Amino acid sequence: MVIVSNLIEKLEYQCGIGAPLAPGSTYVVAVSGGLDSMVLLNLLTGLSQRHSWRLVVAHFNHKLRGHESDLDAELVRDTAKNSGLDYISKSDDVFSFAHEMGFSMEMAGRELRHEFFADTAKEQNAAGVVLAHHANDQEELFWMRIFRGIWGAGLAGMRTVSPSPSDKSILLIRPLLRVSRDDLTSFARANSIQFRPDSSNFNLRIERNNFRHTLIPIFQATTKRPLTRLVTRFMEWYGDQQDFIQSQADIWKKTRKPSFKELHMALKRQIFHDYLVKEGLKPTSDTIDHLIRRPGHRLSVGNGSHVQSDSDGGVIHNMVIFNKPVYSNDSQAIDISKPRIKIKFNGLHLDIQRLSAGIQELTSNPAWMDATTLPDNLILRHWQTGDTFHKLGMNQASKLQDIFVNSKVPSAERRKLVLATNLEDQIVWVEGIGVASPFKITPQTTAFLRWDWTRKNHPIDPTIELES
Repeated sequence: MVIVSNLIEKLEYQCGIGAPLAPGSTYVVAVSGGLDSMVLLNLLTGLSQRHSWRLVVAHFNHKLRGHESDLDAELVRDTAKNSGLDYISKSDDVFSFAHEMGFSMEMAGRELRHEFFADTAKEQNAAGVVLAHHANDQEELFWMRIFRGIWGAGLAGMRTVSPSPSDKSILLIRPLLRVSRDDLTSFARANSIQFRPDSSNFNLRIERNNFRHTLIPIFQATTKRPLTRLVTRFMEWYGDQQDFIQSQADIWKKTRKPSFKELHMALKRQIFHDYLVKEGLKPTSDTIDHLIRRPGHRLSVGNGSHVQSDSDGGVIHNMVIFNKPVYSNDSQAIDISKPRIKIKFNGLHLDIQRLSAGIQELTSNPAWMDATTLPDNLILRHWQTGDTFHKLGMNQASKLQDIFVNSKVPSAERRKLVLATNLEDQIVWVEGIGVASPFKITPQTTAFLRWDWTRKNHPIDPTIELES
C-alpha cells in the first residue's frame, strides 16, 4: 500500500539525513506498547537486516495503571521474542519517587524512564536510544510552551538527535518527527500491528491531553491548512535560526566584541537568557527585557534574590538572605566496597563502580578516584559551616565557602549540593567541584572508583522541560 511505502521511505530518509542510524550499530528501541512505539519497532525491525542494525527492545513499566501496565509489558515482550530481538525491562514505583522528589507524576515517570534507557544503552554498548516521538507530539509541545511563555531554544521542540537528559553521553534519536499520528495509525492498520491503547491519554487533567483533545482541534478548525505540518516546519526552521543566534552569543561571550550596545537585540536577549539559566533563575521575557532596557536598576526575582545589568552586558546576581542560612543535616552512608552501586540522595543520582582499570586523566563527570585511598564506606551529606576542601591544584585545604565563591556557585544553590566524606569527615568529593586532591588518581593508581553523577532537576533547563 502507498502508506506503507511512504512511511518506510520517510524513515530511511531520516536515518540517512536527520537521524543517523549507522549501519552495523546497536540501538536501544524504547517501546511502551502504544501505537507510536509499536509502529517504530515494526519499521526498524523490517529495515534492520538491510542496515545490519542490532536492536534491543527496552520497556519501562511505570506501574501506574495496574493490570493495564502489565499487559503493555507482555505485548512488548512477546513482540520482541517473536521478532528474535533482545528484550530488557524494568519497573519502578513512580508514585513513591514523585512524592520523594516533589515531582509531578509525569516528570517522575520521565526521570526514571530516561535513566533506565540510558543505563540500558551503556550496558548494551549502543550507539543511541531510538524514540517514537512524532509530528503531533512536536505540535503539542509547541503550543504548551507558547502558553507557558517559553521562548528561545524551547520553541524549537525536540531535536531529531539530542543528548539524553539522564546522561549527556547517550544520544536520543527520533526518526519519526516528520511523521503524523494519522500516518502511524494507517501503517498499523495496513500491517495488522498490535498495540495497547493508554487510557491515561484521555485524562484531560493532564496538560498535554487537554491540548491534544481540546485546544488543538479548535485551532485546526480555524484553518483549512495542515496545522501540524505548518507548526513542525516552523519549529525546524526556528531551531536552525536559534542555533545560529546561540553560536554568535557564545562567540561574543569569549571576545566581548563588538560592544554590547552595538549588538542586535536578538543577541542581547540570548546573552541574558544564558546568564539567567546558568544562575538557576527563570529566563522570563519580563526579566530579560528589564536587564536590556534598564541597566543599573535592580529587579527582584523572588526569594530575596535580585539581578541587575550594566551597560556592557554584565549581570550582578545578588542573593540577600534575611534569616540565618539553613543547613541540611540529611546524610546517608554508602558502601563502596561492592563492584557497583546506584544511589539516590536528595535529588542527586550516583552510579559508582570499582574498576581494575580506568583513565589516566582527570574528568569532572564521571569523577575518578584512587580506590585504595578510600574506606569501604563513605557518607553523603550537604555543606556545613566550617567545611574545608583540598581542591585539585591547590597546595592545601581551604574553606569550602571560599571555593564556592571563586567557582561562582550561586548562593541559592550551595546548600543543595551534595558532598561525600570519609568516616573522619574529610571531604572526598563535592558536587560540581570535583575530587579532593588526596584521593585523585595518579599514574601509579591500580584500583579505580568511577563516580558518575547526575542532578536532573537542576539547573533549570527550559529546552527539555516538557519532552517525554
